[in-house]
Amino acid sequence: MGNFFIRVFTFILALALIPVVIAVSISLKEYIPVYPEYFQHALWWGAGFSILTFVFLFQFARVFAAGQSLTNKILSFMSPSEGLAGYVVPIYPLIIFLAHFLAKRFWVEVDGYTYYIISLYSFMSVFHLLHVAQEVRGESKNSFSAKYLNITSLTFISLTFFLILFLDMNVEKLTIKDFFILAAHHTQSIYQLIIDKFSSI
Repeated sequence: MGNFFIRVFTFILALALIPVVIAVSISLKEYIPVYPEYFQHALWWGAGFSILTFVFLFQFARVFAAGQSLTNKILSFMSPSEGLAGYVVPIYPLIIFLAHFLAKRFWVEVDGYTYYIISLYSFMSVFHLLHVAQEVRGESKNSFSAKYLNITSLTFISLTFFLILFLDMNVEKLTIKDFFILAAHHTQSIYQLIIDKFSSI
C-alpha cells in the first residue's frame, strides 16, 4: 500500500513539474537578453559544443560518476531519495562557480577570460543534464516514467537557478529575484490555462 501511494505522489509531482519546467524555459529565454550580448554567445557555444561532444565524441561517464558519488557523500543528509543529490546538485558547474567567485574575490584578473569561463560553465551544465537524463532513463523501465520526469525536471530547474546566479556574479548585480518573479508569473499563467481548459470540458 505504501508503494502505491509513493507511486501516485511521484506521478502527480511529475505532472505538476512539467508546467514549471516550461515556465522556467520561457523565462530563461526572455531573461538572458538582460545580460551582455557576448554572454549569450558564450552560453550557446558552450551548450552546443557540449551536445556535440556528448553525442559524437566522448561522454566522460567516469568523470560524471565520480562527481555524482562525491556529491551524494557530501549531501547525503539532505537527500530524501538515495542518489537524488548527485543528480540535482551539479557538482562540476558549482566547482567552476566557486573557483570563479574566489578568483574575483581575491582580485585575480579574470575579466578578460569571462567569455571562455561562461562557455565552460554552459558546457558543464549541459553535460550534467545530459548525463542525468541518460542515467535515469537507463534505470527506468519506461523512458518517460514519473521518476525520469521528476529528476530531469528538478535538475533543469536547479541548473537554471545556478546559471542565473553565475551570470549575476559576472555582472556584479543580483537579479535572481527578478527571474523568480518572471518564472512564477509564467508558471501561474500555464496552470491557469490548464485549469481553464479542464473547466470548459
